[in-house]
Amino acid sequence: MQCRPYVTQFPIGTDWVLALSKDLRTEKRELAISGCGEYWLRVDGSNVVGKVTDGSSKAKPEIISLPDFRKLLKPAT
Repeated sequence: MQCRPYVTQFPIGTDWVLALSKDLRTEKRELAISGCGEYWLRVDGSNVVGKVTDGSSKAKPEIISLPDFRKLLKPAT
């Protein structure tokens, strides 16, 4: 009923980077993927694949190395 993906989109044995947040609608404030949008990237070997720098609906998937992706997550010093 929600526009977020079912768990079957993330098959056992595959690796993903997920942007999770506390679900304020649950009593335990469990972690969840946001209800709408794409908040996941597939890990393929030593690369991350998906909408890395442009999350718009028309953006094409990008491929970026895991080390470069980690640099994007760290704040600038």
